[in-house]
Amino acid sequence: VTGLLRMKAAEQAQMEAFFDALSRVVRRLAAVQTAQSVGILGMVLQLVLKLQFHPRLGMISRTIEAIAFDLAFFFMLFFWIVLLFTVIGFGLFGSALDGFVDFQSSVVSCLFMLGIGNAPDYDEMVSAAGFIAQVWYWLYIVIGFFVLMSALLAIVVAGYDAASARVDKHWRD
Repeated sequence: VTGLLRMKAAEQAQMEAFFDALSRVVRRLAAVQTAQSVGILGMVLQLVLKLQFHPRLGMISRTIEAIAFDLAFFFMLFFWIVLLFTVIGFGLFGSALDGFVDFQSSVVSCLFMLGIGNAPDYDEMVSAAGFIAQVWYWLYIVIGFFVLMSALLAIVVAGYDAASARVDKHWRD
């Protein structure tokens, strides 16, 4: 019986070693997948930049070039508004809702509310903080979604118009 137990202990040690090795392989595979994703993203960016040789195909890169400064300002403003509402939401709902239990999950929940993903339940927010939750939610939606997303669309359209006008003028000459 003792020999059988020793053999099982040895088998258990082999299994643990196998699963440790498998865990290392999985971590390495995740690193390789991340590197592949970054590489593909780099290739897409290079493709967009290389398309500038043609007047019509390079509209994306010329549009991004035309709106770079405005886009940087927009994302700075977007960051501060999301941060402000995240801090307020964390204060209002931190103890009551799972989506606001810590700062990181509060940021994710606030981004989800802008239509990026699965937003926290509105009724749960109202039951946790009452009328102030309604004011907070609708102010965030109006400012974050309608105003900021409209501004982003206006920036992109203006940049596209400017890039398109330069291409049309160059194409005609």
